[in-house]
Formats: sequence, C-alpha cells, structure tokens
Amino acid sequence: MVELLIVITVLGLLTTFTTIIAPVQIAKSRDARRKADLERIKIALYDYYFDADCFPKNLPDCNKNFASGSMVYLNNFPCDPSGNNYAYQREDKECSQWFKILTDLENTKDLGIVKVGCQFGCGLPECNYNYGLASTNIRVNEGCPEGEGPSEECFIATAVYGTSSAPEVDILREFRDEVLLKNNFGQGLVKFYYQSSPPVAEFIVKHSLMREVVRKVGIDPLVGMIKIF
Repeated sequence: MVELLIVITVLGLLTTFTTIIAPVQIAKSRDARRKADLERIKIALYDYYFDADCFPKNLPDCNKNFASGSMVYLNNFPCDPSGNNYAYQREDKECSQWFKILTDLENTKDLGIVKVGCQFGCGLPECNYNYGLASTNIRVNEGCPEGEGPSEECFIATAVYGTSSAPEVDILREFRDEVLLKNNFGQGLVKFYYQSSPPVAEFIVKHSLMREVVRKVGIDPLVGMIKIF
C-alpha cells in the first residue's frame, strides 16, 4: 500500500510538472530569446543608421543577412520563436529618423512589459503588441494608452534620477541629438553607450548608495558642463 501511494505521488508530481510548470518555464525561455533578439536588432539598426543617416525601409526575412552593399549589420536575422518576423515600424518618410521593433511576450506578467511601458499596448495603429524597443527619439508606446510611460532612453540618467522625464535627462537627451549624433566621433560614443549602459543602469537601480554617488560625481557635473556648453 505504501509503495502504491509513493507511485501515485510521484506520478502526480510528474503530471504537475509536465502540464503546468514545464510549459510556463518554456514560455519564459522563449520570451528571454525575444528580448535578446530585439536588443541585437536595435544595435544593428543603429549601426545601419550611423552609416546611412536613416533607418532602413524594411528588415530582412528570418535567417537572411541584414546588409547593405558589402556591409553586413547582422548575420542570420532572428525571427520570433513562433517562426514569424518581428514587427518593424518606421517613420513614414523617405529618410526615417525613428523605428520600433515589436513582439508579444507569452508571459503577460513579465516585468519587462511594464519597464518599456507596453502594459496597455504598443505599436501603431492598433497597439496590439505587449513588448518592444524603439529608437531613442520616440517612445515604443507612443500613440497608445499610457503614452507617457517608461522609455528606453538615457538608461543610466533615468536610473539615477528615477524618471525619464527629469529635466536633467531632457538636457542629456538634447545634447545627444543636437551635438553627439551630428558627428562621427559622437555617434561612436552613442553606439558604445547603448551597447554597454543597460546592465550598469540595472545595477544602479538596485543600489541607492551607488545611485547617489553616480549622480553627484558623474551625472550632475556632466549636466552642469552641458549647460555651460
């Protein structure tokens, strides 16, 4: 009888794992891949922009190279784990100055959805995606409910001041757009910043003392210099 109860218990645990726990973890794994894919695409789009001064009109199909002439910006362009292309939206002009790349996370409680401001939808015109990334001059949730929500701009400054709408963040954003992006050296700095700053910002957010140090030693003096400039 005891052996039978053990077998029933083990079978019950296995059933719970295979029908409830495992699918959830697999879905989270697919979502992690989606996030990583969009980060790679965003970097490639900026690489293209720094060469062409515009964002591309279209993105390649899955597994094709994202290239222009002899320059390859991303090999084997990623596709959503579902097999579909990621959604790409751009400014309706010959020379687009902004972009959005969008997808749907399966775990609708993923904190990343709130982080990028897509809890009420992202993507135009129907706001029917729940996750995405965008160029620094537009919110990924622009035009959707809660359009003033979080954005991916100025990672470290936003982490330091606790909001992307702080006056200091606006000053840094304007300096980036009006000064740095107007020359090759500045473009290189911006590219390096967007490649390296997200993990730094995440660390700062979790440590209040570090946030104060970075603000007083780094960001506040930089903002002061920009004001003089």
